[in-house]
Amino acid sequence: MDQQSVDSTAAHRRPVVLCVDDETRILGALSRLLWQEPINVMLTQDPQEALELIGRGHIRVVIADQRMPGMSGTMLLRTVQETSPQTARVMLTAHPDSALVTERTRGTIQCLITKPWSDQILRQTIRQFIAGSGSYEQ
Repeated sequence: MDQQSVDSTAAHRRPVVLCVDDETRILGALSRLLWQEPINVMLTQDPQEALELIGRGHIRVVIADQRMPGMSGTMLLRTVQETSPQTARVMLTAHPDSALVTERTRGTIQCLITKPWSDQILRQTIRQFIAGSGSYEQ
């Protein structure tokens, strides 16, 4: 097996983190933040597309914005919880409120991180979910 095949196979087995936000600058920032992590990062502005990707399987962590056109982050993460319970669910929002805290208590949101976020905390949170060691809250 040549080195390119080995690299491709290793990259294929990396955990997948899906970032969902209607703002391209946020997706760009998340991509830049995570590019050196041993993960595959997928980006989408469309919550419906996110659900299609999750339906295909192998998404380890979903990071979703709360306020998006067409579907709230809460509704997206609730659907992920129902259809792919093994997928970790992180809410990244500039507008935390009591309803989000309630959803976190119910388990819909496993981790609630506010914008602007701490790069260190977000990376640590993703690493903990990939390692299977629970949640972390900012």
